[in-house]
Amino acid sequence: MNVSTDSISFNISLLFKSKHPGYLFKAVYLIIKRNRIGELLFGFYNFVFHKPSTVKFHSKRLISKMLEEHKNFISAEDYLSRKTLILIYGKNYAVNLLPDDFAGARPESVLQSKGALVIGEYGVSNKRIFYVNQSSCKVSDFYSNNKAVRHIHAVNNNINEGELLITTGDAGKYLDLWCTHEKNVVFKKRLRKKLAGYTAITILNNICYMGSDFTSRPNYIVTLNNKKFFFPKKAYKMYVVKFKTYQNRYILSVNAELPYFGYKQTVSVFDSLSNSFVFCEYVE
Repeated sequence: MNVSTDSISFNISLLFKSKHPGYLFKAVYLIIKRNRIGELLFGFYNFVFHKPSTVKFHSKRLISKMLEEHKNFISAEDYLSRKTLILIYGKNYAVNLLPDDFAGARPESVLQSKGALVIGEYGVSNKRIFYVNQSSCKVSDFYSNNKAVRHIHAVNNNINEGELLITTGDAGKYLDLWCTHEKNVVFKKRLRKKLAGYTAITILNNICYMGSDFTSRPNYIVTLNNKKFFFPKKAYKMYVVKFKTYQNRYILSVNAELPYFGYKQTVSVFDSLSNSFVFCEYVE
């Protein structure tokens, strides 16, 4: 995840390391300036009222098999440059038509849907949506004039045919409903206007699951009807990097710290049948 050294988290990390009050003042200034007070209070609320989930016993053999089959997914890079997108998708889609100033994308914001790619841009301030088919590349600047939105976090299909879910960050943590129309994507409506900058989305058994994006604060898997499942202790304060479904029942979630907090990573397994976590460990 790309993070500016002028970020709130970066200044807090320097405060912990140096104990210099200047970093505290800078962090408080940025929190107020970027309208993040509500988000901060939400984190404190979750610390008090939502403790980490307990990992329930499950088949070790199944977990081992699951992790072995997905080791490449777990270790894969979480950023795709223009060059990488051309290498991966260039034979089937006109990704070479992406503009030269394209800032890159998270794998969770690249969606293959009905003969096209929908790509959400992830840069310091670049936040365009691209619709790329075999012969053309169309761009939506819908978020460009919104200063609260810095980048696109995730793009995925919605449960309903022809609908897409798009999430954004950082201050503007939105969950938006889009739709495909005449070989393009069009904004439809805002589903959540705060605390919804989910960094991973997946559909499992006709239920939409999303992963939260809070640095050093409680994180969870949440459904569209707002049912939350907080991560176990090891992943509790790590933002969600990506999801992968398994056997139409399980969700593998890779979570991480930001680099200046140590960049530890975890892999958790959520069982959608029992609504519980059955595995959570650090990634070596």
